[in-house]
Formats: sequence, structure tokens, C-alpha cells
Amino acid sequence: RSKIYPADAIRNTGSMTWIKSMVFAASLQLGCYASAVTHLIHFPMQGRPYNNPVSSCAASRSNLCFSESTRRYGGTLMFIDKDNLAADLKGLPLFERLIAFCNGREVYVVGGAVRDGLIGVPVHDVDLIFPEDPTALAKSFAKAYGGHWFWLDEERNQSRVVFNHDEMCPVFDFALFRASSLGLDLLDRDFTINAIALCMSTDLTTTPLVDPACGLEDLQNDLLRMGSKNSFTNDPLRMVKGVRHATALGLQIE
Repeated sequence: RSKIYPADAIRNTGSMTWIKSMVFAASLQLGCYASAVTHLIHFPMQGRPYNNPVSSCAASRSNLCFSESTRRYGGTLMFIDKDNLAADLKGLPLFERLIAFCNGREVYVVGGAVRDGLIGVPVHDVDLIFPEDPTALAKSFAKAYGGHWFWLDEERNQSRVVFNHDEMCPVFDFALFRASSLGLDLLDRDFTINAIALCMSTDLTTTPLVDPACGLEDLQNDLLRMGSKNSFTNDPLRMVKGVRHATALGLQIE
């Protein structure tokens, strides 16, 4: 992986290349809408139209019922269930050992692991974020349990631990907060459904979700929404990721 974001790399190649890249990105965005329309033809949306202003989402979230809320997923009904998230994470090989290994540190599971655990999709990658540099912890964790540690982005203190001896074991990514606080980190992410965090603790079922962008409500409304207005500008390749999310999870693109 590059040590600079794709958008930075594009800008560094000159203005004409940048313009061409943005035209290509715009065409990908149109492809996202076409993909969503195609999906809706086969699996029509049900329920009320989406209406989720950020200013009111905190109040509406208090009325959500995790165990009874359902969503469209490939034409079948799927539960959004926080208890399922906790069970899936704790059932992953080495996850409970990692909790003990962190020894009370402030650490959050974020992104796809939280999203997939909520909707019952198998978790294969666990993204962990810390307010302090987690590199030494990641190296020690890999050494203690026979894993392999390597850099993803040394400049940003992002690294990965893999365990090749157990194919059921997820990939663990360790990273610093992207901003000065957890909330700002989450608001800087690509899509709201990937901007939900869960603090690692021994009892995950009672740990509240951190969801400043209302990603949980978007999941319940089958909506794929940008994390911020600058989401695609910061990294145009996020549009490709959006296409994958929309088609694989059956989401409507905002």
C-alpha cells in the first residue's frame, strides 16, 4: 500500500491526470447508481422512505430495537443484532486473548468487523484503532501467538498481524486514531456504515456502540451514505468500495 492516499498520488501526477481521474471517478459514481437501481429491480425496498438528518439521528437512535430490527439482504430478511456482534467477535480465534493482551488499554473495533457482526456476515478482518501508537503492542501480540507482523503504512503507524497457521483466524489491523478524538476519526471514514466503533472489553454485550454518523440507522434503512462531504475527494477509490458494498449488501446509494 502507498504511504499516501490515492487522491494525493493523483494530485502529484499533474493537473491533466487529476482532471482525467476525476472524470473517471464521476463515471464510477454513475455506475454506483446504476448498480443500486439494478438491485432494487430484483429486491424492492420496503418500509418508510429514508429521512435521517444528522442533527436528529441521536434522538431517533434511542428508539432502535436491535433484536427486532430487520433489513433486506439478498432478498431475505436479516437481523441487526448487537448481541450477535458480541458473540461473533468473541468467537473469533485469539480475539479474547487479544482483549486480555490489551490489558485495559483504550482500543476500539471499527469498520467492517462491526458492520458485518451486526448483520450476521462472517468477520474476516478486525480493524483496531488506538489513541496511542499501537505498534509495540501489535508486534508483541504477533510474537506471543506465532503470528506475522508487518507495516501497512509506517508513516501513519498502521500495521497488520496475520496467523497463517489458522485459516479461521482473522487478520488484525492496528492503527492510530485518524484525528484528535474517536468521534472525529469516525467522521473521517468513507461511509457511515463503516463509522461505527465498539470499545473492546470483557463484556461486549453491555458496551455501547459509538456511532456519531448514524451508521446503524443507515444499515436499518438499507442506505449507503458518505461519511462526510469530502469522502470521495479525499480518496476517489472509495467509490469502487461503495459499488462493492451496494451490490454485496443490497444497499441503496444516497
